[in-house]
Amino acid sequence: MYIHAGADRVIRDREIIGFFDMDGKNYSGINNEFLKKAEKKGKVYISGEDLPRTFILKDNGEVILTHISTAALSARSEKKKF
Repeated sequence: MYIHAGADRVIRDREIIGFFDMDGKNYSGINNEFLKKAEKKGKVYISGEDLPRTFILKDNGEVILTHISTAALSARSEKKKF
């Protein structure tokens, strides 16, 4: 199954390691350090032009920044096809 991650980006659900909140109290210094390292490696991609609220970590080390909330992405990932 695919998950819409904002703008024109879709990601296979089996490639996703997790959704991480970038809003306020849940965003830590460790997350910031991780994102800086990923950016230096050229592994950070921005989905859309709005302020990112979430980052998605993929199994290949890529990071997708998106304006979609972690709750919305989690709900999308839990939907089953019938």
